[in-house]
Amino acid sequence: MLQAEAQTKPLSDTGFKKNIAWDELNPRAIGFVKDYLAVHQERLMKMKTWGAPYFLAIEKILNRYHLPPT
Repeated sequence: MLQAEAQTKPLSDTGFKKNIAWDELNPRAIGFVKDYLAVHQERLMKMKTWGAPYFLAIEKILNRYHLPPT
């Protein structure tokens, strides 16, 4: 398996693999997550574009109540 970086970014970030806390993920799930992203990445990127206002609204609500976005 590849070494991956663990970063937490806002929901509106454009990099999916950067946004995953790989070191906190169950090792048995890593293959599934990588396969899922490989198949669905284009659709997810489109969703991030049209859904940006919704993701920002969710982030504002989470911040208002001092809740982490992940």
